[in-house]
Amino acid sequence: MILAQLNLPTTTNSGKSTRRQLNQLEVETCNKFGGCTTFNGMGKWVDKNKLYFDKLRIYQVAIEPRDKKEFITMCKKYGKLTKQLAIYVVINNKPRIINLK
Repeated sequence: MILAQLNLPTTTNSGKSTRRQLNQLEVETCNKFGGCTTFNGMGKWVDKNKLYFDKLRIYQVAIEPRDKKEFITMCKKYGKLTKQLAIYVVINNKPRIINLK
């Protein structure tokens, strides 16, 4: 098995809560992969020399290597549902930023 991680903000860029979508993600993750570990974090990013902060929900899941594509598809789905422009994913210690535009 390998470790997969998805970080998603707890609010959209306009400040609306993503709790409903994140709860849905937790149920789907547990159904597809047997479980997950979640914890809170803080993300920081810069756009046009301005520093932004996001409160995050971090999801870690043990997946089989053959399930990488399915995990990425699920990540993109919830990135779009939470109205993100991009998502941060780590699979097997390899970080990726996936644009959703």
